Amino acid sequence: MKAAVSLVATLALSAALCGCSPAGTLATVSSTVHEADAGTSLSASQPAIGTERPARVSASVPVPALVDKPKPVPPASSASAFASAALTSASATKSPAASTGLAFSRSRPVRIRIPAIGVDSSRLLDLGLQDDGTMQVPPDAASLGWFTGAPSPGEVGPAVIVGHVDWAGEHGSFYDLGNVKLGDTIAITREDGSGLLFRVVLQGQYSKDRFPTNAVYANTDHPALRLVTCGGEFDRTTGNYLDNIIVFADMVARE
Repeated sequence: MKAAVSLVATLALSAALCGCSPAGTLATVSSTVHEADAGTSLSASQPAIGTERPARVSASVPVPALVDKPKPVPPASSASAFASAALTSASATKSPAASTGLAFSRSRPVRIRIPAIGVDSSRLLDLGLQDDGTMQVPPDAASLGWFTGAPSPGEVGPAVIVGHVDWAGEHGSFYDLGNVKLGDTIAITREDGSGLLFRVVLQGQYSKDRFPTNAVYANTDHPALRLVTCGGEFDRTTGNYLDNIIVFADMVARE
C-alpha cells in the first residue's frame, strides 16, 4: 500500500483556510505518517494552507461535537490521539469497502454532494503546492479543492477536500459543514464516470494548535474521505479562524 500522503505533498490542515484574501502563509508543521502495511514511519513536513482574512468577521459556524455527543477538549499533547481513538471507535465495524476490498484506481473528483447540508457542487479544483511549500486554496467562496498530493476519492487512503466557510462576505460551500452528523452520506462523482458513496463516521471541531494530524493523515485499509474548513471564533488580530472543522467518512458503496 502506498503512503496516504507523499513526503513532499503532505497537507497541514491546521492552518487558516477560510476568508477573503488568498495572500499570506503559515509556517509548516512537522508530523509523522505511518505506513499501514509495512510498519514504516515517514517523516513529513506538512505544508500549511494560505492565511486568509474574511471580510465578514461576524460569521458564526456551528460548533460540532465529536461523533454524536459533546466531548471535553483534550490538551494539546493528546488531541491527535484523542481524535484517532474516536475515529477508531467509530470505525470499529469495518466499512463495506474495507470488508470487500472495494477500491478504485486514481481519478479526480468532479462533483460532490452532501444532501444533509444542501451541498451539490461541480466546482472542484485541483490543489497543489505553492512555491513556498504551502497548499493552494480555492480562489472564491463557491469553489472546493481536492488536494492532489493525497489519494483521489475511491483509492485506498484518505482523500482530502477543502473549502471556505466564507469568503469576501459570502457564505462558502462548506459554510454548514459543522452541521454534518454521524451517518450522513457524501456522494462523489469522479472524472472516470464512477459514483461513490461515503458515510460520515466522525465529525469534530479542533483548535488549530491541537490539530489531529495522525487521524487525518494516517493510511487506511480502505477508501476514506476528509472534508475540512475553518470554524470557531474569528481572531480579528490575526485575521484567522481559531479552529478547523473536519469530517471523516468511509466509502460504503458505488452509486
